[in-house]
Amino acid sequence: MKDELLTLLQTTVSTSFSVGASAGFVLIFVLFLLAGRDPRAIRSGFYMEVDQRIRHYINIKVALSFLTGVLVWASLSIIGLEMAMVFGLFAFLLNFIPTVGSLVATCLPIPLAFAQFEDRWGMIAAVILIPGGFQMLIGNVIEPKLMGEGLDLHPVTVLLALSFWGLIWGIPGMVLAVPITAVLRILFLHFDTVRPLAMLMAGELPQPPAQRP
Repeated sequence: MKDELLTLLQTTVSTSFSVGASAGFVLIFVLFLLAGRDPRAIRSGFYMEVDQRIRHYINIKVALSFLTGVLVWASLSIIGLEMAMVFGLFAFLLNFIPTVGSLVATCLPIPLAFAQFEDRWGMIAAVILIPGGFQMLIGNVIEPKLMGEGLDLHPVTVLLALSFWGLIWGIPGMVLAVPITAVLRILFLHFDTVRPLAMLMAGELPQPPAQRP
């Protein structure tokens, strides 16, 4: 049993480092891209709307991801789990992947929890429930309030975007799926022919044209 847990733990850690490295690379690229922006170059129109919404999304996402990472690290440290700081870092990076990232970050410490605590089920449950509770609170309560109008993407649209861009570009595609899809939606809103598709991406059914009497 211990050999199987150690093998599972090694596989989990290896996969986690690969995922974390990809997400970290994309995050660094995006931050440098934003840092090089000239705020005086964009004054109005489509580009201003894209710039404002994407920057708003990234700023809040970075802040909340950092908060998530700190809370996960602190809670796992209090519980006494080894490598708590590493799992906190993964929680920070994976939080940039909507929906899926938080679930993966919650599951990552489970093999180590079984290997370290063995049959102490209360400790194992704490490793899962406490960080998972923090991520649910931030992702489902705090983030929607801070995002406000946000990017106006329906959850189903987000999941489809994650699947599509993840299939094309892997982990970097999943990290960038929401901003890319949001830009496409804003672009579609500026053209009458594809405006119904933009409304559908926000979860709004296009209204049929009014019939004349």
